[in-house]
Amino acid sequence: MFQQSLRTERLVFRPFERRDIARIAELMNNWDVARMLAMPPYPYTKADARSFVDSQLALAPVAEHFTSAIAIGDELVGTIGVGPRHHGPSIGYWLGEPYWGQGYMTEALAAATRLFFASSKWDWLGSGYFLDNPASFAVQRKIGFTVVGESIQSCVARGEKVRHFDTRLTRVDFEARVA
Repeated sequence: MFQQSLRTERLVFRPFERRDIARIAELMNNWDVARMLAMPPYPYTKADARSFVDSQLALAPVAEHFTSAIAIGDELVGTIGVGPRHHGPSIGYWLGEPYWGQGYMTEALAAATRLFFASSKWDWLGSGYFLDNPASFAVQRKIGFTVVGESIQSCVARGEKVRHFDTRLTRVDFEARVA
């Protein structure tokens, strides 16, 4: 899906490149980032980043599933992606701490959601957040996501299961918000 760059007012979405390895390791090796995500370990090393980038480079593009680097200019600041989860598509994301509180993730989530609905047959998109990450839900709420359930999910960085709120956005609600 991101074979060519997608741009918003301030951001560039692009495929991952090997040059991103050091930057991903730098931004992800932060407890405040890693503890809010299900899969990344902590500490997060260059070997972890290399494995992630290699896995992304090996994937064939699929219309409704993607993972993209989020960059400001040429500098990677986070990632965003849609993949299968919980019986349907789910969007996940992270942003390096130096970029928090500036509206970047709201901009990225809105653009990726727009792209997903434009290229997908699905009438809804899922996501979620850990109980102690209300900032993530604040971003989702701005786009129109609502809480639809609760679950317990593993967090590799924490080494434990964490209370998680499942969220969903319907195509109809997104289009009404955009219009």
